[in-house]
Amino acid sequence: ISGSVGLAQAPLNVPIAQAPAPAKPPAVEKPSVPLKVQVTISRYDGEKKTSSLPFTLWVNANDQNTTTLSVGIQVPIGAATGLQYRNVGTNFSCLASAMDDGRFKVVLTVEDSSVAPSKDSSVSPTFQSIAAHNTLLLRDGQDAQFIAATDKVSGEVTKGDVTITVL
Repeated sequence: ISGSVGLAQAPLNVPIAQAPAPAKPPAVEKPSVPLKVQVTISRYDGEKKTSSLPFTLWVNANDQNTTTLSVGIQVPIGAATGLQYRNVGTNFSCLASAMDDGRFKVVLTVEDSSVAPSKDSSVSPTFQSIAAHNTLLLRDGQDAQFIAATDKVSGEVTKGDVTITVL
């Protein structure tokens, strides 16, 4: 008996089975850490402090929720069509996360507007405003000055300081 013995070949269009990819370990979520974030907005005329307003926000680090705070009033402004109103005040948004080295990454946005003082009451009011967005790396109890800016018209300096405290 004669015959040939050969190797079976798989058809070319059949995919070759691959080993399954190793499973990724589940992401370990960091627990929420309650923080007290105190922001102080101060204004200076030269060396003289003319105002200092503290604001306190409770922020839960690691929970991906932004904490917001808005404080203000509406100021009437005379216009050709009657009175219009403008919002004046301070708006904050803050998000925090714990770093592996014990610091906290604090993303802070501040918008502040106010009526500029005028010596002539017959003139329409003017407004000052400042806005800042900053990412700070801070430890428990650490404070930092995150803005210092001079108004072009009045020469007034606005400074912003922040302190975080783990609760």
